[in-house]
Order: sequence, then structure tokens, then C-alpha cells
Amino acid sequence: MGFPLPSELISMVLEYVTSSQENVYLALYATINRDWQMVVERQTFSTLTINTAKRLAKFKQLSWSYRIFFVQKIDFVVELESYNGEARTRHETKEETQRNSKIFTIAIQSLFNTIATWPETETGIALSIQAQSPGDIQAMADKARKKRYKAAYLNNDLLTKRFEKSYLQFDESLCVQCLAVPIITGLSIGLCDRIIEPASSSLIASKLPRLYDMSLFLSDTCKWDPELRKRHRNNFANSLHLWPSSIRELALNFFYEAPSDENYPPSSTVEGNTDSPSEKKFSGHYRITISHSLFGHI
Repeated sequence: MGFPLPSELISMVLEYVTSSQENVYLALYATINRDWQMVVERQTFSTLTINTAKRLAKFKQLSWSYRIFFVQKIDFVVELESYNGEARTRHETKEETQRNSKIFTIAIQSLFNTIATWPETETGIALSIQAQSPGDIQAMADKARKKRYKAAYLNNDLLTKRFEKSYLQFDESLCVQCLAVPIITGLSIGLCDRIIEPASSSLIASKLPRLYDMSLFLSDTCKWDPELRKRHRNNFANSLHLWPSSIRELALNFFYEAPSDENYPPSSTVEGNTDSPSEKKFSGHYRITISHSLFGHI
């Protein structure tokens, strides 16, 4: 029986192993003894990636106990309905969007109700929420993605335009009500190709009573349907009262496509009184960052 190594030395060994080898499976080193297990798990559980339905099921079944205090961030990618072949050549149907919204809602409800009982920590946990189908091009390996891009024109493959008119919704009426999750203090929603309804971001945030830092990636590109665009804007503005009063850092990121003609005047959805229903909500309460990401002609 050898002498136990200090945790600092174990950390140095693990750092050397990960820097000198590729695709290292650190969990194997947790089987050496209890000391190694604690150091390894502090690293492997610091950032959790849940990007498939199977991983979500495994996450729910795992015994967390002391491991909760190792978790600093959760990257949650909701796995949507898969598609292939002919479906790549047409826009997502209303029925497909409804099914994906149900999957999206149930997945978030499942995650939230699992961690709702976790004890609060001083720093809390940062949560990132995205959505992706196994059939989406960004879900493919690099080689397959490049091959699909090259063949897109000949195959009439719409790529990401397939779901450009589809908005994922978080709708609690589709499942058991979500519990409040006090341990989440940071939230990022929508940094992905899939579009999440702006008002749904507010509904999700409403479940996080200790939320301090929120970053939303919103879409304002539905110029093909001005009424839908106006409805999304109004619904989002009217949902701001749902935000937790604990928020102090706020970043709103809007994706939109610049017009091909730089002299073309931008459309306006504002009519009559320009007083915003959210003006009081924003007044002096947050440190706000608002940015626009340009696509298309610049």
C-alpha cells in the first residue's frame, strides 16, 4: 500500500495526462482510489454536457449527493425529432414544429424537476439551453457536414432554411408543471440554429428565482410574416414581468438578415404611441447589453 498523494499532485498528474494525450477518458483515473476519485470528479463534473435524450435519462438516474457541489455549468442541448431524405427539401410542417415544441418543453421540465431539489450554492450554476435535431447539419461530423454542404444545391437541400419559419415554444400545458430551480444563477438561451420563441425564454427564466445573469439570443427575421413578427415582439414585451427580480446582468442578442439594398429603408412595426410596455421594467434595474448579429449582405 503506497502513500496517498496530495490532491494538488493528483491535479498536476491529470493536467499532464490531458495535455499530452488526445481524447483522454479521465473517469478511468477515478477508479484508482477515493482520493483520485474526488479530484477527477471535481474536473469531470464541473461542466456537464447533456445533448441527447439518453444522456438526459442517465443524468436523472445518477446519484449526485456531493457531486452537486462540483457542477459549475450545464450545457443542455434538447434533442429534437430526427429527419432525413425528402424532409431536407421542404420546410418543417406545423405538425413537426408542434411535436418538437412538445419535446423541447418536456425535456426542460425533466431537467428542471431533477435539479429543483439540489441545495443552493453561493455561486450557483450557469445553464445554457439550445435545441438541435440529429438531422440538422450542425449535428453532423465535420466530414459529413462538408459533403452535405457541397451537394445541397443538386439535392435541393434547404439546410438551416428548413426550420427558418419554425419557432420552438415552451408550453407547460403539454406536461407536468416545472418546479422552481434556485441553484441556477446564470442562463443563456438560443445560441443555435434553431429558433426559440422570445416569450418562451421569459417563461423559462421565470422558473429561476435566483437568476442573476441572463443572455438571450433572439430572432427578428420573420419579415415574411409582419403580423407574426409584431405578435412575437408584443408577446415578448408583455412577458418581461415574468423575469425574476434578482437579474442584474442582461444581454439581448438579435439575429437578423441585412437587406441586399443598403438604400432600402428598414420596416417598422411601431405604430402610434411609442411608449414601450417594458420601459418601466428596464428602467435602472439591469446592466444591459444589446447587440445585433448580421447575416447576408454586409
